[in-house]
Amino acid sequence: MLITADRILTDSGTYVEDGAVLIEGDRITAVGPRAQVTGHSGPRGADLSFPGATVMPGLIDAHVHLVFDGSTDPLAGFTDSSDEKLLHDMRRRTEQLLSSGVTTVRDLGDRNALALRLREEIGRGATPGPRIVSAGTPLTTPGGHCHFLGGEVRGEAAVRDLVRRNAAAGAGVIKVMASGGGLTKDGRSVLIQPERIDPAPVDRPGAVFAGQEPDSQ
Repeated sequence: MLITADRILTDSGTYVEDGAVLIEGDRITAVGPRAQVTGHSGPRGADLSFPGATVMPGLIDAHVHLVFDGSTDPLAGFTDSSDEKLLHDMRRRTEQLLSSGVTTVRDLGDRNALALRLREEIGRGATPGPRIVSAGTPLTTPGGHCHFLGGEVRGEAAVRDLVRRNAAAGAGVIKVMASGGGLTKDGRSVLIQPERIDPAPVDRPGAVFAGQEPDSQ
């Protein structure tokens, strides 16, 4: 497939005028001036042309909770919904994200690994949506920020156990609710002292820690 447009954004503030993007299979194989890219392309399927438009890379949203809706009281719908209802709504949200140009999201906490289930569906093509980097169940103190997501832990052994379970389930990032937030105004007790954080508490490489939860969502 060849995608052409008046401009192609290739870097921050850098554009290719009268540009083209060549896609072969599921890979972008060339980006550049239309004449140059077209000359190096072989047999293609349907081409797309966007005169007067700018083609840009997919957007990345680094902090989402797909399990919540966008209302002023997201806990109302969350609390009263079954896992299957939540998953149904999450599918709709990921489709909306993809349609708006978001191709990667970092989900920093859900219930019962729903974002990991959705990631698997998207990966095998059963559901349209962006690439999901999921934290699984976020760690928090008993009664702490977002405790209703099921990640309440007390003490080092419990912290390590939940981190390992998240990693084994396929989490790509570990989320620690280190302070309060907009949904849990009084959940501000310290989960773990900074000097006690082990940079590698899991046996599988690749999982990284997300930072402290900000004071507002």
